[in-house]
Amino acid sequence: MDGSGAAETRADIALLALPAVAMLAVYPLPEPVKRSFALTYTDPTVVTAFTAHFVHLGGEHLIANLIAYLLVVGVAYQLARIQRSLPQFRVLFVATLVGVPFALSGLNVALVRPRVGFGFSGVLAGFFGVLSLTLSGYVRRALRVDLARGWDSLPYFADLSLIGLVLVWRAPGTWVVAVTAGVVTAAYGGRLYTSLRRTESLWHDWVLRPGYAELGVLGGALVLAFPLLAFPPSAGGDGSVVNFYAHFLGFSLTAIAGYLLPPIDGVETPVPTA
Repeated sequence: MDGSGAAETRADIALLALPAVAMLAVYPLPEPVKRSFALTYTDPTVVTAFTAHFVHLGGEHLIANLIAYLLVVGVAYQLARIQRSLPQFRVLFVATLVGVPFALSGLNVALVRPRVGFGFSGVLAGFFGVLSLTLSGYVRRALRVDLARGWDSLPYFADLSLIGLVLVWRAPGTWVVAVTAGVVTAAYGGRLYTSLRRTESLWHDWVLRPGYAELGVLGGALVLAFPLLAFPPSAGGDGSVVNFYAHFLGFSLTAIAGYLLPPIDGVETPVPTA
């Protein structure tokens, strides 16, 4: 790696560390100060609409979000680096970090309730959306079959189907979402299977480099685990309520916006095949 590449990597690491640093910086503050950064739904401010997402009152809540964030963003970054789509990844990362907090806060304020909101999990759901898009791009480039960017929506519909199934016990009507998204996923899967069966060698040689396939598998496991992590059967406690709406909105906003975002410079950078 040359000097400019090393400097770029250091800058990326600093950028990715910002949310973790913010969460760690806020946590040791006295609880009254932390609560002043939280979002009161009936009395919101522009400042608390953003800062609330970096506030954690309990250590377990903070640690869980930190570990999940570092894992999800770390895997997504490595996938983007390998497929040489870091410019696209950076745009998605910054848009998620800046835009999703305000969008989620806007939702909570619109659904007027006498509650106080805080925690990073809604924004974290947005980064799961970034991971799903980055992973689908990685798989498209790894396959010898020429797949259009339209296939990048496949992980979203697969997760949407799983989310519907996970939430059926809470909201029976979500079976409609599960079935509809499942049909779309099956249609995509059927077309993909038809395309793949015509190819003798599925994967480009670069996928066989140490760690490359394993990284893709880890990314896929995280994406498929998202519905269970974000919509757990037993949620809340100690008077707190897990905001499933925020989790769904964060994931969907990023996944859909990222899907609609055109490739940077209008082209997709090829992955080296040597």
